[in-house]
Amino acid sequence: MDHRDKEKEFYEFLNEYQKLDDRGQEILVSLLREIQETFGAIPRWTLEETADRLQVKPTFLQAILKRYPSLKEESGGVEVVICTGPNCSKRGGGAALVKAARKLMNENQTLGRNVRLRTTGCFRQCRTGPNCRIDGVLHGEMSPEKLREQLEKQMDLHVDS
Repeated sequence: MDHRDKEKEFYEFLNEYQKLDDRGQEILVSLLREIQETFGAIPRWTLEETADRLQVKPTFLQAILKRYPSLKEESGGVEVVICTGPNCSKRGGGAALVKAARKLMNENQTLGRNVRLRTTGCFRQCRTGPNCRIDGVLHGEMSPEKLREQLEKQMDLHVDS
């Protein structure tokens, strides 16, 4: 079964679960087990899609994963943490970088599925702002263009404009 077939299967059973009134933990565990059976592990993008469609908090799904060791989240991907503190925001960071990152992720499916985007209040590195941390490495004077370059480098792929 190729990736598209797996995605199709995922959306089919997600639609079935979406019709259920019960969104309790047991139902979610069953759904997560089906996702794992389909993909071999639970891809991060399926957690986000499940949370959105079933109107549950992503943190609730993460808690279930921690509680059930037999459920395995797919490893990999790039974590991007953008500073949304006042100094970085004044310098063109913050919300502007988040918006640019989301646009980039929406334009490129591979990035959208492999980048985890988070924000933080302040890295306490205001002199070099706007700041962004990519897989734990702090990058100062970040701009949407530099963010694109860094993600291309991290993902080892070309992102079309």
